[in-house]
Amino acid sequence: MTLCLLATIVAGCTDEVTGTGGTPYRDGGSTIAFHAGCPGTEAETRGMQLTAAKTVSFGVSASYYTSGTYATAPCGSYFLNQQVLTAIGNSGQMWPGAEYTLSFFAYAPYSNLVGIVSGDDPGRPVYTYTVPTDITSQIDFMTAESLEVNGAETTDPVVLSFSHRLADIRFSVYNEGENDMTVHSIALHGLKYSGTYDDENGWILDSAVNSASQHPFKLDLGSKSDPDDGVTVEPLQESGEVTGTADHFMMLPQTVASGTQWLEIDATINGTRQLWHHALPSGLTLSMGQSYGIRLRMGYNHIGVEIISIEDWTFGADYSSATPRERTEGNIDTEDIGNWSQQSDESGATPRQREGSDQQATGIEDWTAQE
Repeated sequence: MTLCLLATIVAGCTDEVTGTGGTPYRDGGSTIAFHAGCPGTEAETRGMQLTAAKTVSFGVSASYYTSGTYATAPCGSYFLNQQVLTAIGNSGQMWPGAEYTLSFFAYAPYSNLVGIVSGDDPGRPVYTYTVPTDITSQIDFMTAESLEVNGAETTDPVVLSFSHRLADIRFSVYNEGENDMTVHSIALHGLKYSGTYDDENGWILDSAVNSASQHPFKLDLGSKSDPDDGVTVEPLQESGEVTGTADHFMMLPQTVASGTQWLEIDATINGTRQLWHHALPSGLTLSMGQSYGIRLRMGYNHIGVEIISIEDWTFGADYSSATPRERTEGNIDTEDIGNWSQQSDESGATPRQREGSDQQATGIEDWTAQE
């Protein structure tokens, strides 16, 4: 849903402002400013955009009250979904005075893909989000909040520390043998793609799941001028991340049920083009704020899948050249996901044991191929 934004925002002054709550403020007071950031160092990838040039703005709502807490005050009673430009940082709203307390709720980046369903209800705002089918439009949805801030006039910025609310998935490919190999596309199926989020209750997902015909998530690796093109993987070589730094899948956190045909690969191997599907032999949990490195190990008539890393999705991490690490904690059993399978070629020939390796295909789920 949205991108990480960041930057130090400078407090400024305006003449006279009247807040959306109807309370007038004195002339010449300081406007509310923000210091918005994220853990780690800056890195300019689509999932880690921290610079003013990459992140245009973020949205902030504020509740104010003279007694009680934000939980009893109407959400957005002071202002609701105020767009704050990263390069400017000034909210355009003034501090109400020491007799008030404010709580701030922010999401990043500001986008029409993110809706806010709370307004008159007390407590935190509730965000709505539907993951776009276009991979390049899937934004890195983040939220932050700063609670129980005294409303006295100050030039100090309000600190907002944003955290990831989606799961990041990236793919690499390994050519298992002396094969002529081109991968044309990778698609994910069987995933829920819409829901609501708030910082108290987390995600509540809608029941609909995607497929090739309904809300597909497909990464085309060929060029627009030649859709039959793709990523060429040299024999016995690792492709690196076919998703690169710009085309990660950014999915809603969820558990994918066993038996779900979640992965589809369009590839040409030694002149034979096939569309492969894979059903999960066990459940797959995509956790919020985690980045998953998935390797496709491909041969002449088989494809294997393995989780090579599960890492905290932090800013400053450069996954494009990182050495794959075995997962040490989380919700995915690498052995379950990393099983091998055999598969007949497009002509329907009997599946053959993969050549040039001692790897045994045991305890596996078969893949299915379609023309």
